[in-house]
Amino acid sequence: NISDNGMDKMQNENNFSLGTAKAVLGISPAVPQTQIQMAREVADVIGIPLMEVTTDEGSDEAYVRNDGHACYVCKTHLYSTLESVANHIIEEQKEHFYNMV
Repeated sequence: NISDNGMDKMQNENNFSLGTAKAVLGISPAVPQTQIQMAREVADVIGIPLMEVTTDEGSDEAYVRNDGHACYVCKTHLYSTLESVANHIIEEQKEHFYNMV
C-alpha cells in the first residue's frame, strides 16, 4: 500500500492539491497493470488529478519490429501524446482566463 511507504506524510507536508499540478499517464499494452495501479494510487494519495491517455506505439511498425529502436519509438509516441495533452490544457486555461476578463 502506498500510504505504508510514507506518502501520506508527504501529502500533509506538501500541498499538491492546489489545482496547479496534473499527472498524465500514458496507457498502452507495454505498461504493466501494476505500474498503472501504482500511478493511480500515488496521484490519489498526493491529491492531484490523473489523466490517463492512450498511446499508439503498438501501431507503429518500427515498434512492432523491435529492432533495437522500440524504446525510442515508444518514447517518441509518449512525448507526442504528452505534448498534445499540454497544448489542450493550455488552450483550456486560455479560455478560462478570457472568460474571467
